[in-house]
Amino acid sequence: MILPTLSINQYPQWVEWKLVDGAKYFVQPDGKPAKSNDPSTWSRLDEIDSRRACFVLSKEDPFFGIDLDDCIDDEGKLNDQACAIVDAFKGKAYIERSQSKRGLHLTGIGKKPEGCQSVFKDGNQRIEIYDHSRFWITTFDSYPDSAVILPCQAQLDDLIERLSKQPAVKQQATVVSMGSGVNELDRRARQYLQGIAVPTKGNINNTIFSVCGHLHSFQRANYRLSYLMQRD
Repeated sequence: MILPTLSINQYPQWVEWKLVDGAKYFVQPDGKPAKSNDPSTWSRLDEIDSRRACFVLSKEDPFFGIDLDDCIDDEGKLNDQACAIVDAFKGKAYIERSQSKRGLHLTGIGKKPEGCQSVFKDGNQRIEIYDHSRFWITTFDSYPDSAVILPCQAQLDDLIERLSKQPAVKQQATVVSMGSGVNELDRRARQYLQGIAVPTKGNINNTIFSVCGHLHSFQRANYRLSYLMQRD
């Protein structure tokens, strides 16, 4: 385990993740639910189980995260799209392998433009970029031996500009169907939705992506939630 320097480990913005019936939940050290928009539910790194560490990206911190799913093949090689991103951020962003060992997470200092989307596609590679209101699972499995988080706003701007020229990733919204019965899954989902602040103008898309991701984490093998984000 290599802890990044000057960085996220110094911020009291940590929670733990746990699996329940194959679904990920984010909790405080005492097991109570954690919220990505409520600092009172966050802790210091030394207060949580580092084997289940999850940083919370916030508007108040200087960080962003890039998520590259399924970019490492069976031989440990990166695809071309991931290679280009790693080369651009090498020596500036903290790069680590995901839990599956098939993906990469990059964490750097910088912020997205206001109103910028979060999900992109480059060829067959899905690329997600977040800078606030996001649970950011951290494995500390550095790749390759990365240990720094430095300012890389220019690299982030260049990447977003390039990806923004690609066809937009379509997000289809459908109505949430939770049924009439009240169970633990319903309760958690409803509690989460009730705590979502009304998004400001220019931040609606980011809020939608965040809500959809969190609702997806509530799903279980025999119970599914579709996505809802309505505006009055």
